[in-house]
Amino acid sequence: MGGVVATIAAFLATSIGPLVKRALVAIGVGTVTYAGLDVAFAAARDLIVSNYGQMSGSVADLVSLAGVGQAIGIVLGALAARVGLVALTSLGRVL
Repeated sequence: MGGVVATIAAFLATSIGPLVKRALVAIGVGTVTYAGLDVAFAAARDLIVSNYGQMSGSVADLVSLAGVGQAIGIVLGALAARVGLVALTSLGRVL
């Protein structure tokens, strides 16, 4: 019985190490990707909002009626989704 327990313990010790390493790499890559995206999208959003606020009143009214604000939100959301999918694909190659 002691041989079986030793074999199982050895198996777990050799298989758990690589799994923990992969999990930590995945968490690290995800954290770095999220932090980088957060900074990049915050900068883009701030730039868009500051330029949007510099328009004159009548131009801002027309742009709002045209739905440019919603379009900007859709484009930023699509970019975030695309970057997320690329990150997941490259993460799959790492693991």
